[in-house]
Amino acid sequence: MSGIQIFADPNRHLSDSMLIFSKISDYPKLYHTVREMLANNISRSDIIVQNQQLLSWLRELNNFEPNDMLTFREMTLRQFVTNTWGIIPPSYLLDDDLKEILDIFPVLKDQSDFEKSVLEHYFLFSFDFTELTLTTLEKICNEAKFADYRNKSQLKCIKLILDHQKEKALKYNKNISILIEILFESPEKFIKIVSSFAVLKGYTNELRNRFLEGYIYELSSLSIKQFYPNTNTLPIEITNAIRVELNSLLTSASTLDEVAEIIRCTSGILESEFETLVEFINSQIHFDRNKLIVVVKSHFIRLLTRKPELSTELDLLFSPDFPSAPNFEDAKTWFEWAENEYLPYRRWQETRKENNELLDSYGILFSDWIAKNYFEIKYSYPNTVMNLLPNIKQKIDQQSFTLLLIIDNIGLRWNNHLINLFKKNSINLLQKENLIAAIPTETRISKTALLSANYTFSKNEQDYRKLIEQKTSEQFQNKQLFYTTKVSDLKQLPEDVNFAILNYLMIDEYMHMDQNKMASPKLEVISNELNGLVDLVCKSLAYRPQIDIYVVSDHGSVKISNDKVINVDDIFLGDKIIEGTERYICVSDEQLNRFRSKLETIGYIFERIRYNLDANYVILKGYNSFRKNTADQYLHGGVSPEEILVPLLHFHRSTHTVIPPNVLIRDNTFRFNVKSQLLLLIENTNQIPVQNLQLTILSPFVSVDNDILIVEKIDSMTKIDVNIENVRIMRKGSIVPTELSISIQYDFASKQYSSEIKLPIVIKSMQENTFDFDF
Repeated sequence: MSGIQIFADPNRHLSDSMLIFSKISDYPKLYHTVREMLANNISRSDIIVQNQQLLSWLRELNNFEPNDMLTFREMTLRQFVTNTWGIIPPSYLLDDDLKEILDIFPVLKDQSDFEKSVLEHYFLFSFDFTELTLTTLEKICNEAKFADYRNKSQLKCIKLILDHQKEKALKYNKNISILIEILFESPEKFIKIVSSFAVLKGYTNELRNRFLEGYIYELSSLSIKQFYPNTNTLPIEITNAIRVELNSLLTSASTLDEVAEIIRCTSGILESEFETLVEFINSQIHFDRNKLIVVVKSHFIRLLTRKPELSTELDLLFSPDFPSAPNFEDAKTWFEWAENEYLPYRRWQETRKENNELLDSYGILFSDWIAKNYFEIKYSYPNTVMNLLPNIKQKIDQQSFTLLLIIDNIGLRWNNHLINLFKKNSINLLQKENLIAAIPTETRISKTALLSANYTFSKNEQDYRKLIEQKTSEQFQNKQLFYTTKVSDLKQLPEDVNFAILNYLMIDEYMHMDQNKMASPKLEVISNELNGLVDLVCKSLAYRPQIDIYVVSDHGSVKISNDKVINVDDIFLGDKIIEGTERYICVSDEQLNRFRSKLETIGYIFERIRYNLDANYVILKGYNSFRKNTADQYLHGGVSPEEILVPLLHFHRSTHTVIPPNVLIRDNTFRFNVKSQLLLLIENTNQIPVQNLQLTILSPFVSVDNDILIVEKIDSMTKIDVNIENVRIMRKGSIVPTELSISIQYDFASKQYSSEIKLPIVIKSMQENTFDFDF
């Protein structure tokens, strides 16, 4: 028999054993327990005694037993931690050290690695690394929590662990020993230094040394090419200095190529840089604005991915080509011209507060064609608001959940903004088309046509909930419909609802509002309103595994100058009209017959019988109004391209598992100091495309003209070859590299992914050269 172990636990670390004795009154029970074990020859039964007097009595008892049948062991805190949680503290930590952090052991995530688990508990970072890689730097700067580092690092146990981790880090990173010392002394200071270098590295040596003197040599050896720092930690002095430096460089540039090179030297991640460039481009009359915008978009892709609203701001600067003169035969060509040529230029001109009579005449030609052909369009053209629900009925019937998001008075202006907002929420665009609104482009007419799939309406039929119950539901009898005008209602949809209709009215209110009553510029207010709308819609529906969202509108609107007013009284000579708005009037049959010649001069006549309307409508020609309005109001009711073309955007979200693109080197053999080609094979084995793929060479021993490669799209189940020219492997000391480090970023199913990969390379032996071999 090997005896009975008695664990002395006077500090009472243990509490979950059946054989714990802690009070003097427990002695009789303890005595009988020991005697029974000895009598029954029970071996290795561990008894825990938490009272010094009980321990003294047991030792006296043991003196009367042959062969010392009782073995006494001290229950140290280390044994307690190991026995209780299976955690083995390192040997350099004593019990007194462990006492300081005893309360965290029950919640440690990784019990297999004591040091890593303890530090991650306090700081979300283990300080355990052999190299400061891109991933490590981003974790330090953007994920770790060092707010209480100064206090926690003074705990003896934490300090000992940090010293141990620092010793390992210094062993593997001798070339950056100063930065390692700073990291362990003050992570916040380290973050500030590294983040500052990331934004300053493209600028002059003078500017870098001004803020980072003493650190430049070590910072230059970090794999920081694709690093996205914590810009919130940057001192205001640095961002101001960058802005001044950038302004100075741009002002002194004399050619487009010089400006483009200056843009590429910026960090590409600071909003202050972006704003400076936007101001510069907006003021340009000497350089090609569009080319500069393309350079900015490419270089600031990481910032624009994180803040898509900035991309919209940049798009507003884009100077589109002046539209070609319209003279088409078919509807499709007219609508494509309006979307791709006329409207982009009209919106750009509007942001610059300019007018162009030739452009106005092109818009009038479009309206003339619409008015002339509207009967055929109304009853034969497939892409009208009336045909929307019948056209997508089959799709909706097969979808698990559908949201029809009707944004009143949105037009085509905000298409790209909406697409970016949904993409930010991981919802993909599946379909983008344009619809023709009902004429007149008035809510009660066009929205009724949309929801009822019929142009016949009653003037009082503006109870859309009732309309949906009576008419829309007839088209979707196998769907459980839900109608609301409040986004918040989407959070509490009944479980059986699988087709929701949100009739969103706020944009229309802002479009009609007087700018003097608004705190910010109108378009900025609408942009922010759409940001909030899309975010709330996506969050409200996040619990649904699969959703389809159709964004549509009933009509658009047009900005009309307040000096282009047609006085109704001058036409009707005192006769009272049935109804009137800024863009149209309703007249009786008798008035139409009596004043037809005058009305045909100023407007387009849509007779009630021919077009199945509730009245005779006279819609103004050109960009005129029947009423004086404020200069910044948007009107609708007419037949201009801005009013009559509305979006149909179909978005879809479902769960996808991403397979990272496979990157291979076609020929991985190189020689030192010889210019070569790096030919890469990139495979996408996913069932949907990989987009905006960006490869960056991280290895510091590689010299290349452009270390960033961008591939716009790789289709599903396809592969492509890409070539990086003028790659040179530089010798650094006696080390012969065997791997090429590359960071890869890409968009997949509207989410952004990133990773680092290491590709094996072979360096052929030859005498080192100090000159180029260009083949």
